[in-house]
Amino acid sequence: MVVGSKYSTEISNEEYDTIVIGSGAGGLTAAVLLAELGQKVIVFEKHYMAGGFTHTYRRKGYEFDVGFHYAGDVHRENSQLRNLFHHVSGGKLEWKEVGPVYDRIVFPDRTYDFVAGEKNFISELSRHFPDEHKRIKKFVKRMKKVSGSFPRFMVPNFLPAFIDSFCGDKIRGKFQDFAQTTTREALEEHFSNEDLRAILAGQCGDYGLPPSQSSFGVHSIIACHYMDGASYPIGGGSTVARTMVEKLERHGGNLVVRTGVDEILIEDDEAKGVRLENGDVVRAKRVVSNAGYMNTFQRLVKNTNVREDYSRILPKLNRSTSHMCLYLGFKKSDEELGLGTANYWVYPSYEHDKNFDAYSEEPFSNPPPITYISFPSAKDPSFSERFPGKSTVQVIGMVKYDWFKDWDESESRKRGEEYESLKERLAQPHLDILYKHFPQLEGELDFIEISSPLSTRDYSHTGEGEIYGIACTPERFTEEAWGYLKPDTRVENLYLAGQDTTMVGVPSAVVSGYTVASMISGKNLLIKYGRKPVA
Repeated sequence: MVVGSKYSTEISNEEYDTIVIGSGAGGLTAAVLLAELGQKVIVFEKHYMAGGFTHTYRRKGYEFDVGFHYAGDVHRENSQLRNLFHHVSGGKLEWKEVGPVYDRIVFPDRTYDFVAGEKNFISELSRHFPDEHKRIKKFVKRMKKVSGSFPRFMVPNFLPAFIDSFCGDKIRGKFQDFAQTTTREALEEHFSNEDLRAILAGQCGDYGLPPSQSSFGVHSIIACHYMDGASYPIGGGSTVARTMVEKLERHGGNLVVRTGVDEILIEDDEAKGVRLENGDVVRAKRVVSNAGYMNTFQRLVKNTNVREDYSRILPKLNRSTSHMCLYLGFKKSDEELGLGTANYWVYPSYEHDKNFDAYSEEPFSNPPPITYISFPSAKDPSFSERFPGKSTVQVIGMVKYDWFKDWDESESRKRGEEYESLKERLAQPHLDILYKHFPQLEGELDFIEISSPLSTRDYSHTGEGEIYGIACTPERFTEEAWGYLKPDTRVENLYLAGQDTTMVGVPSAVVSGYTVASMISGKNLLIKYGRKPVA
């Protein structure tokens, strides 16, 4: 756990170079880098723990990650992403490879392994579909081309607005075209085999949309991100935030928890600081919001002109999916229970879109369209030392926020029996799926806690408990939408960090923090620290 410091009224008597709202990976990264450059930085976090979706919590002798399940590309020595994590963590963040099989795609009749390494990935799929070998190889090549075009798409983020408006669409190149194709369209273009299309879309839970709704650009980036293998932080997800906060404090920065921001103060079209929920005003030369696009411009910005401007694209954007998570504790070790490290994506059939639609309409009459099973204790070699004789499993399913709206105004942990009963009814099919594939777990459960979209909303302070910010639909990547999602906003000295400005997931949020710090400092820190590990 990463606790941070308590708020005191003396904080409002000082002026800062940069205020960061939210201690998720993007906000912390920006804060660390700016503090390292000599700025006076303060981070305000509403929750009592830092880290956003990288934080962990302990309950009844177990420790659980809330949102960080694996990362790609960090196991490769001197990969850019590994180097970026290395620098912002002060060289203290360590990784453990998940293993040769990082994702296991499970259908009622067969299981398919996603094996680390491009050649292995293609070979394993071709083993099941020998007649499709050339098309699989061609499709992987296309995904790599799409994924490789994304950095160029981000280049205009570093350019002044007038240059971006003049030639930004040309600089962004092909990714914008790729991104406005749906994953389903791309799969249908390459394959007539419906089963193979469904398998290749088997990681759709990583961005929370079925193939007909998701951007093929996002799918390609996610698939290529993991294709060479995946890793997990040693010590659990909270080590990401802990190592960052330690470096932040070494450079004079401050993280304050239990301190919500009520308003970003905008005077003469310029961000001047924040008003806290307790009424105190804290001044700064600039503000970085890691609270998400919708949160920032629908809740924290109260300036009417700015809010109206940034609300123009909201009809074209959707919130990403909400979810429920089963946190399960067992009084036996991973070895005793025979648990591995691969993630399981379990589907009721090969018809993803049909399954998503049916479950969305009638959750109690249809099977969950996706069940994600993860074994954090097995992935983390330090877990058995810290919690001997125990293991943890997390099971995640997608649910609708609207199903929980009756308790919208209620207080956490005081929502009553009807609410708990709804959670249990929705959770039971996922628990049944877990026991079906891991029968050795049945009868061994020692602890269970079930989160809902309200839990996510309360602890991450998103509007409807969404886990991936803005949904990764093709509409997100239009020229108009992306012009608003840039880290450098139209308000002077107001910046955005987090996955809304890049891509979904913790690694993307870290990259967003580097991007913001680069813009503010005028130095390309992505290149400087991505080339080699510098603590």
